[in-house]
Amino acid sequence: MSSCALAKRWTKPEWCTIRATSWRANPGTVLNGDANGFPPLHRGMNTAAWARDFGAAYDNLCHRVDAGEHTAIDPYATTNPAEFFAVLTEVFFETPALLDMEYPAVYRQLQQFYRQHPLASPGAEP
Repeated sequence: MSSCALAKRWTKPEWCTIRATSWRANPGTVLNGDANGFPPLHRGMNTAAWARDFGAAYDNLCHRVDAGEHTAIDPYATTNPAEFFAVLTEVFFETPALLDMEYPAVYRQLQQFYRQHPLASPGAEP
């Protein structure tokens, strides 16, 4: 059974599509079950910047969740770096302004990675 079929917290079918895309982008999951939240990057993307930006954001969210803070980003993202990547991919496409406000460096990394700019799309949230 797929992770989407098991995840009762999702109410929008497009989340399953977004989540499946994020897991396919991190091929360790498909190849050996060892997803780490660090997918193969496009030529020209800086691996050190990716690691720095995602690492800092992951550590920050983990600290906030551990401190009992209510976060707008699903605390499930703190499960491990692979889930962090998957959940932030959902946020990037579903509520891009939230990601840009909370973790602008991660928004920029995902903008380069997915070659999308959801905030510039027609009908994007303000």
